[in-house]
Amino acid sequence: MIREGGARDVNAILSFGLNTVRSLPGLHREPNAQLCANYLIGFIEAPHGALFVSEAGNDVIGFICGYVDADPWTGEKVAHKASWVVDPNHAGHGFYLLKRFERWARESGASRMMISRLHSDDELGTALERMNYQPIEATYERTL
Repeated sequence: MIREGGARDVNAILSFGLNTVRSLPGLHREPNAQLCANYLIGFIEAPHGALFVSEAGNDVIGFICGYVDADPWTGEKVAHKASWVVDPNHAGHGFYLLKRFERWARESGASRMMISRLHSDDELGTALERMNYQPIEATYERTL
């Protein structure tokens, strides 16, 4: 089941989400649980933000959050996926979370959607391209 998330979901998201994020290839830093909780609450409380959760039974097994804002060049409303994490044992739920977020974005007036992905997740890149998403930018990082 997918539903709009609320403050009551933050601890459940953190309990599975932090472990999932820690296992990601290339992540060389320890997430701060309190900052992560504040980050999630920000999407719940923001007037142009949203957070959706996927549940199996009583367990939160995935979430997606993001926001809609104006493109600085055209003024058109654009949706941005900020975080999207799914328990690897329930990977198929990610597609349904994305579809729910897209519906919210359209209802919020967005005409485009921006999604970033981990560089190592070629399977997701292929799936997004099948859904007519086109790669337009790459993000690079280094330690300073």
